Amino acid sequence: LYIKAKATGFDCTSESNKSDITIQAIEKPDLVYLQSASATYLDTNIIEFFTSENSGLFMYHLQRKGNVTGIFETIDAQSSAANMIVFEDKNVKNALFSREYRVIVFDPCDEAIDTTNLGKTILLGGLANNDNLVNSITWTPYEDWNSGVDKYVIHRAQGKDSPLTPFGETIGDILFFKDDAVSYTHLRA
Repeated sequence: LYIKAKATGFDCTSESNKSDITIQAIEKPDLVYLQSASATYLDTNIIEFFTSENSGLFMYHLQRKGNVTGIFETIDAQSSAANMIVFEDKNVKNALFSREYRVIVFDPCDEAIDTTNLGKTILLGGLANNDNLVNSITWTPYEDWNSGVDKYVIHRAQGKDSPLTPFGETIGDILFFKDDAVSYTHLRA
């Protein structure tokens, strides 16, 4: 590699020194996909991110959309050679808000090269009707899977310390369910 300068208007040139310079070209992954954003009981959200190729040279920034500002802010960053990366967002109020996430991929020069789809947690709420002993539950939709939601599976426990077991389901566009048992309810898309 070298540089040659040519004069304007007459035939003169000047050359630089010759140098062997190797420029490492890094291909961005073919696929970056936020696979799921799930709420837990402990006010922690688990965000699972998948990438098709991961050499360990990329940095992945998890961003959460502010409930008030509507602006995405970086809340965690990881570099990993794994294809599946799990982020945790702690101390969130899962009983009050649904949270929206995305992952930004940065190359070794700290340039953003790709952004995932969005993932949004499900916010579950319900009302107990003591007159007819029916619990009515509703939830916000899980958003932004490329294929959509096929179904929601409702899990319940017969007591606070009992294990959750699946007992009902709805198709992907139905966001309510009536339960006639005294239970603690959990929802999975």
